[in-house]
Amino acid sequence: MDELFKQLDAAVAEAAKEEVQKDNSHWKQREVEFNSYTQRAVQEMRRTMANKNNPQQFEQQISQLNSILSNEKIQAITKSLLEAWQQQQAAAETVFVKEVDEQVDAAVKKCLSAKEPAELDAPLMKLSRAKSAKSNDYNMTELSRRAIDKAGSAVDLLCHWQDYLMQQKSGNYSATYSIMDNLAKNSSNYPFIQRSELLSRMEEMQKSKNFPAGENNLPDLKGKTLADLPALITEAEKMQRKRGADGQNFNNADTQQLNAYLSNLKTLQSANEACAQDLFGQAYNECLRGRSNYNSEAETGARNRTGALRNELLLKILPSYLEMPKPLLVEKNENAAQYLQRAVSAAREQGDWVMAWKALTVYREVAFDSPNAGTLPAWLNADIQGLSLLSTAQNQEKVGLLVDAINSYKRVAGLSGQNLPIEFVTKKLAELKKDHPEDYAAAEKAAAEPAVRYMYPPVGYPYSR
Repeated sequence: MDELFKQLDAAVAEAAKEEVQKDNSHWKQREVEFNSYTQRAVQEMRRTMANKNNPQQFEQQISQLNSILSNEKIQAITKSLLEAWQQQQAAAETVFVKEVDEQVDAAVKKCLSAKEPAELDAPLMKLSRAKSAKSNDYNMTELSRRAIDKAGSAVDLLCHWQDYLMQQKSGNYSATYSIMDNLAKNSSNYPFIQRSELLSRMEEMQKSKNFPAGENNLPDLKGKTLADLPALITEAEKMQRKRGADGQNFNNADTQQLNAYLSNLKTLQSANEACAQDLFGQAYNECLRGRSNYNSEAETGARNRTGALRNELLLKILPSYLEMPKPLLVEKNENAAQYLQRAVSAAREQGDWVMAWKALTVYREVAFDSPNAGTLPAWLNADIQGLSLLSTAQNQEKVGLLVDAINSYKRVAGLSGQNLPIEFVTKKLAELKKDHPEDYAAAEKAAAEPAVRYMYPPVGYPYSR
């Protein structure tokens, strides 16, 4: 490489001299400046190669040199320099990748044989250096980037394995199992260590006489009632304390299930106490609380496990929460959603559209995980909207706003729900048309006219004259 640069220095000096001696050269009066400029261009190329910057920058510097001094000799030398440097970079990259692979393999073997956390310090330091070796190289190739990522993943594995050895040495079997369980669930560890090796170690831990019993053994709630809630909460808290004062458990999934189960029991107990104090709104909200956590598998399982208790509590709350004039009796094996459907039917038969609307609104929250309109059946949205409009129309009719009432009735007739009294609405419109023809005509005219949108002038900042 040095020999090629010597040849380039000589070729550049010779070409610069020839350029200055040309009759039409604009460098004729600035020979010193020109020689300095060309020499500096070569020095920049040498510095780029010494600093191991990206080949694209080196190619740009070659192009700049050729734009000033372009002859076949210089082009041949710079081409040879670029090829030699690329070969050098490729060879260095091959060595780097090979070193990372060897260090990772040695580190994994050390993991499997290590008895003390300190035994992993040396391979951890080597891999950490390899991980940061190209931290400032923003133009590394894909091959180097993969090697860096591999070294980083191996560093994470070694750190966790050191934690595992430390907890094992201190006799904290719950934490030891938890670390190994997390390693087994992390797929980025499998290129380094076989998952069966991790599972085998977990099995050995479970067989150890020092290993704490791990199953949640959550009680079967079949046949349990709201009266059993205090005893169930006490039992669950006792199980939680048994798993360690620090709240850690050998199995994260079991811990999450137990915590979610206990949380659900306490929520139901709180709602039941509110119901006993006639705080039915608070009891209802407490009873349905936590549905936003359905992305948690443990929360979903806990809600399913306590579903019968929640249903019993809802059936206890709903008559008072809905303010039913004459509460419906609960039928055998009926759930809250079925009870609400019967409440809607009863309200329709009595022409109590406000009660029908309230029952359907609650049904939406009880029967569906998400109360958002976009996730509900179209008929249910139409029913709730239509019954609300129907109540509004009746109120408008009572106070004499007949034009508004007629338009509200018509909007109800245009909806396609399953519980809307279309025959009642049709009959009501016919009566209003017959008894109040002028108001009916005015309503039709108002409906046909486009809505007027008022544009208000923007309000600017105050200013002084």
